[in-house]
Amino acid sequence: LVEKGQPKPANYFDFLQGADGVRFRAFWGMNKEGIPVIGVSNKKLDSANLAKVLTEKGIQDAVMLDSGASTSLVYKGKSLVGLYTSSGTPCSCAGW
Repeated sequence: LVEKGQPKPANYFDFLQGADGVRFRAFWGMNKEGIPVIGVSNKKLDSANLAKVLTEKGIQDAVMLDSGASTSLVYKGKSLVGLYTSSGTPCSCAGW
């Protein structure tokens, strides 16, 4: 999504199925201070627009973790994605 503070252009994602789809998207990256950041979009967007938003927010490098209906991020027991309903398939990404 983002490399050295620059968003990847839309055509960079051409080889990824659904990259141009408008969906919730989860990401992991590093901010300007080198602090790891994990997050999820609070509205649906395509990969290129997420990349632009992340750079506007000061993310220096980022990769996409997930997108679509299964995307969620839970913080303090609450989903940060609006009306998310679990599919029952457990998946996680943890940091320390």
